[in-house]
Amino acid sequence: MTPRPSNISIASKKDENEIFDLLCLLHKENAMAEMDEEKVWDKIKTTLHRPENIKNGVIGVIKNEGKIEAISALIPSQWWYSQRWFLEDICNFVHPSFRRSNHAKDLLNFDKWCSEQLGMPLLIGILSTIRTEPKVRLFSRQLQPVGALFIYDPNKETPLNKEIT
Repeated sequence: MTPRPSNISIASKKDENEIFDLLCLLHKENAMAEMDEEKVWDKIKTTLHRPENIKNGVIGVIKNEGKIEAISALIPSQWWYSQRWFLEDICNFVHPSFRRSNHAKDLLNFDKWCSEQLGMPLLIGILSTIRTEPKVRLFSRQLQPVGALFIYDPNKETPLNKEIT
């Protein structure tokens, strides 16, 4: 069994503004599409305002002197082909000022701990074009790789979508 990291607490309603600010920073760094602030607020409020219902998910935070330095958000989900539930990581983010810490490893251990507590498989992906290789190495040391993700967006010119000449 994975021990619950002692530096991670379950977020509460009083954390919602700081969580939103951190998610905006995450979006700025890693987003694949424009942010719908109303949708983000809805996810935060649904999760934090009804924590007794695990179907709404859980947000774990690492705080130091009352300030959030890192966040992990998990929601129960189902594969399209099965009634079986799994725990889906929707964000796992360490504020840039705290990346020379063990926060990323602690968040992964928190995610594994939650998975064990709920008896659900944990599914985590990396959707980023920033420092992707170190993230993949870290996650590969902690979890079993099971596939790969690819993106093509014909409406957005990116280095990935440019024709090679």
